[in-house]
Amino acid sequence: MVKRSLLRILRAVCAILLVVDAVVAYARFVEPHWLRVHRVVIAKAPTVRIIHISDIHFAGDTRFLQKVVDTINRTEADLVCFTGDLVEDAAFLEGALHILATVNKPMYGVAGNKDCFRRLAARCTSIPASAHTI
Repeated sequence: MVKRSLLRILRAVCAILLVVDAVVAYARFVEPHWLRVHRVVIAKAPTVRIIHISDIHFAGDTRFLQKVVDTINRTEADLVCFTGDLVEDAAFLEGALHILATVNKPMYGVAGNKDCFRRLAARCTSIPASAHTI
C-alpha cells in the first residue's frame, strides 16, 4: 500500500515536471520567435489604417526584429504605433532603433515598464525631427 502511494506521488511529480519543462521550452524556443498578425476591422470603409506593435522585448535578436519590420513594410497602413516594451534593457536600444529606422511609415510610441530608464528617455528626446518618432 505504501509502495502504491509512493508510486502515485512519483508519477504525479514526473507529470508536473514534464508540464513545467514543456512550458519552459515553449516560452524559450517558440513564443520569442512568433509573430502574430491580427487584422481588426472597426469600420466598413476605414479612413486610417494603424499597425499596432507591443511587447517586442528586443534583446539582440536582430532577425526577429527585422522580420517585424519587413512585415510592417509589406502591410498597407498609414502609421505604426508601438505601445511599450520595445527593448528588454537600455543596452539594446541603439540596435533596436537602427533596425526600426528602416520602417517605411511614420512611427509613434509610448514607453512601457521595460523601457522606463534614463538612457531611453534621453535618447528619445534627442531624435531629430526628420526621423520617425518612437
